[in-house]
Amino acid sequence: MQWVIETFLKDLHGRVLDVGSRQVENQIDTYKPLFANTNLSYLGCDIVNGDNVDILMPGLYDIPSFCGQFEAVITGQTIEHIEDTLRWLKALFLAVQRQGYLVIIGPWLFQIHRHPIDCWRILPDGYRWLFSQIPGATIRSINVRACDVAVVVQKK
Repeated sequence: MQWVIETFLKDLHGRVLDVGSRQVENQIDTYKPLFANTNLSYLGCDIVNGDNVDILMPGLYDIPSFCGQFEAVITGQTIEHIEDTLRWLKALFLAVQRQGYLVIIGPWLFQIHRHPIDCWRILPDGYRWLFSQIPGATIRSINVRACDVAVVVQKK
């Protein structure tokens, strides 16, 4: 995420929404500190209340009425737990303002870790197909590192 911030998000002003932000018991850190020295105001969003959650989502596919409200929507290590990934990505994309970014970081190689379910490992070609199904989505970068894939999508 640090690389994404330095490469794509550093000049943005406004708000960033982190979907799936709740700090769970075995999680070392959250993305919040990475935004401390940026011009972006960080908000954490999750379907379960807890540490690092500013906004409680009413449901998995129900991003609160934030249509076009965020310069960036980020989510890390969450997509593998979503059954209907295309529906979820479309919901996240609605919250991104024009010319803003949607950033997805997810494992392509990792052990099963149910929380409460573990559905997917998506490779770059899978992300290309998913975002080809979302009007206005332009992939700016797909970066494979170690066990994760980082995808940066810009909204036209």
